[in-house]
Amino acid sequence: MKPRPRLVLDTNIWVSAFLARGPPSEIVQMAEERLVEVFVSLEMLDEINRVLQYEKIVGILKRSRTRSSTVMGTIARLSSIVDVKAKVHVVEEDPSDNHVLACAKETGAQFIVSGDRHLLTLGRYGNARILGASAFLQIQRARRKRKN
Repeated sequence: MKPRPRLVLDTNIWVSAFLARGPPSEIVQMAEERLVEVFVSLEMLDEINRVLQYEKIVGILKRSRTRSSTVMGTIARLSSIVDVKAKVHVVEEDPSDNHVLACAKETGAQFIVSGDRHLLTLGRYGNARILGASAFLQIQRARRKRKN
């Protein structure tokens, strides 16, 4: 059996996955089906939890009858949680993006999936390709086609 792709999902991908159907929710479904291996750091979990408290997001979650604690529990269940020791200083404009890079470096992730322009502009960090959700899904679909 071929190893599953190892990836780090940025905060915006996790939050989007629970707010609406689309590429981010498809990636989370892939994690549910164990088609990908997802990593998240403690710092990233803090950021996701903070974003889930934004008034606009709380309202959307309420309308869908989803609680932020349920979202956090799902992320914890689908991910390997990593206590990242290394500090990374690559993105100066948005230092929280550095947590994503550090998590990818620590875990040897092959992909970082993000909607953040600071990260997408990098294109790659170490061994990890940095892609939007749609681009990541295209690559995975192409791999599955070649396999069949």
